[in-house]
Amino acid sequence: MPTGNTENLRSIEQLANLNFFVPSYQRGYRWTDQEVGDLLQDIKDFKDNPKGAKFYCLQPVVVQKEGDRFRVIDGQQRLTTIFLIIEFLEGRSHFKIAYQTRPQSAEFLENIAHENPDQKDNIDFYHFVKAYQTIQKFFKEKEQDKQAFLKTLLDECVVLWYETQDDENEVFRRLNSGKIPLMETEIIKALFLSKDLGEDVNTLIERSQAWYHCEKTTRAEQDFIYCVLSPVHEKDILKDGFLRDDIQRIEIYLKAIVKPTGKDRYLLEHFYHIYQEKGQEGIEEEWDRLKDAIATLSGFASKNKPDREIFHHLGFLILEGADIYAIYKTWLEDSYNDRFAAFLFAEAKRRARACLQKKKGEMREIEDLQYSSDKRKLQTLLVLFNLAYLIDQQMAECFRFNRFVLERWSLEHIYAQNSQSIAKNIAQEQKDEVVAWLEEVKKHIEDDSELKKEIQGTLEQLKNTSLKNLDLEVLFKRIDQNFEDDENLHRISNLTLLDRRANSQIGNLIFSHKRAEIQELQKQDRLIPITTQRVFNKEFSKEKDNPNVFTRADQKDYLEEIKKYLHKYLEV
Repeated sequence: MPTGNTENLRSIEQLANLNFFVPSYQRGYRWTDQEVGDLLQDIKDFKDNPKGAKFYCLQPVVVQKEGDRFRVIDGQQRLTTIFLIIEFLEGRSHFKIAYQTRPQSAEFLENIAHENPDQKDNIDFYHFVKAYQTIQKFFKEKEQDKQAFLKTLLDECVVLWYETQDDENEVFRRLNSGKIPLMETEIIKALFLSKDLGEDVNTLIERSQAWYHCEKTTRAEQDFIYCVLSPVHEKDILKDGFLRDDIQRIEIYLKAIVKPTGKDRYLLEHFYHIYQEKGQEGIEEEWDRLKDAIATLSGFASKNKPDREIFHHLGFLILEGADIYAIYKTWLEDSYNDRFAAFLFAEAKRRARACLQKKKGEMREIEDLQYSSDKRKLQTLLVLFNLAYLIDQQMAECFRFNRFVLERWSLEHIYAQNSQSIAKNIAQEQKDEVVAWLEEVKKHIEDDSELKKEIQGTLEQLKNTSLKNLDLEVLFKRIDQNFEDDENLHRISNLTLLDRRANSQIGNLIFSHKRAEIQELQKQDRLIPITTQRVFNKEFSKEKDNPNVFTRADQKDYLEEIKKYLHKYLEV
């Protein structure tokens, strides 16, 4: 939402005599027969069958006060259409609206009934006339009681009114890039807080405070709870690793209690239907359901929750795209922690096994997955490895799903041998660094290979000469190609998880340097997944005599640990 705004439900009658101005950065009036006809039909349907509802909501209008007029930032198409309807029904201007790009627009609109229908030389005026003709046709064909329709429009149709003091160009830009959600959540809030329901003031204040408290706590600690309960889209993450502030976090609890229909704005459709059909009683019931969902799910998603399996498996399933409505529905059907935990575990197991399933239903071994073709599946299994480790070890810490998402964690090779990592060392004549790199590479090359012999020969030469006296380019290209071709280095036994920034920072370093960098990142309070810490400290390795090299034996030991912790998820 824009800051410094006031929001309210204003009837069309309350817009009387206001002066609206549409600035030049907005497009002109472009509603077609379809949109104008839909608006008229919606109002007619409400008039004929209000089903107990006190008003019909015509969606948001965003304005900025400027002297004695309002600059329209969003909603000008709707306002212009309402102007034309009232002009037709009553032969007068209910309010004034002018377009900066068309200086004569206000005068033209006020005399629309007498204007030439062929206005193709002025595209805005042309669309004004076409809309007016659609309105004429609607009342002629429907044989509507014009006065009854007008009364409904003025007294029972409302707009969600937003007044902002923010820079209008910035607000408009954000609105039209989808960064200000004048969305169903805000309208639903207005329904819960509507005075028209007959609720007493204290009840509405209590709801308002509860709504604010939920929004605040769900955002706390860099969206800790929210990211356990809600999938996060990449586009919503800011560069500094924070979620956009204008996302309404409470929406995830609304989604938990409303069955998705596949339609846009299905939440609003649900609550507005309740409002129309059941009025105060229905809204009270929905509010109680919402409060229960908030209490239950925020408890499960809290890092202080004693039931760690529920927390970790719930976050894992949401990360994998599970539907919060289906999960919460299962809890409601049998509100018993042990059985709910069993359900979540079964779902986690199903998704883990799916990572190993071939198209024909056959199952692969976990070590058969390849970095080039199975990145998403490998990441899923390594996340689950972290969770299983934290659960089984009964560690005090819990998995930070929020940081995993917002810091964009991804796969990282534990041992990598890209020669670009030592390009700087070569340029600076740092022979010891190059020798250390070649020694580590040699340990991962097959004993009888020509490449290993060539590396050994180069190391012998470097004992007696400087880097600048050797042409290493061909050798390095062969080493890089060997890394690309060695399938064993692109399996789960040589992969772990790191955030994107750390990955780009240390991705091509040799193992000993990576280990040192990761230890330094931990000192800086950078988040390093628990199993990433363990593997670089070689805590999964049986032989720990050489902490600076990650050998094929270390990879084998690491794979055994992964299988041990994931066994219960992958067994039949």
